[in-house]
Amino acid sequence: MRLGRWVLAVLAGWKCGVWGMMGGVLWGAFCLIHSNTPFRTPLPPSPQTLERKSQYDRQREEYKDQLDRKKLADQLQAQREMQMESLKKQEEAVLRQEKIRRETAAYEAELKSKADIAKAR
Repeated sequence: MRLGRWVLAVLAGWKCGVWGMMGGVLWGAFCLIHSNTPFRTPLPPSPQTLERKSQYDRQREEYKDQLDRKKLADQLQAQREMQMESLKKQEEAVLRQEKIRRETAAYEAELKSKADIAKAR
């Protein structure tokens, strides 16, 4: 009798159009109520599943390792570029200082020669 009422409720819901929304819920409730074992223990994973999982884990680790290596290489490259830029700026600064020193020496020599000429007169 209990099953008959349940089936009628399911059919009535289907006829009213509720079955589309509630069908899965009703079927799940039906299975829970009328199952012989309330909870089934999960089956142990098959050897193929274990092999696929270990292969997936290996591939994931390899990809992560590859990304880490690429990140490290990019960091080292950026560091080298920064060092090269810094060295170039230092060299340019030294060249500017040498140019200023030469110009100063030339100016001092010119002033000294003008002073010597002025003394000689």
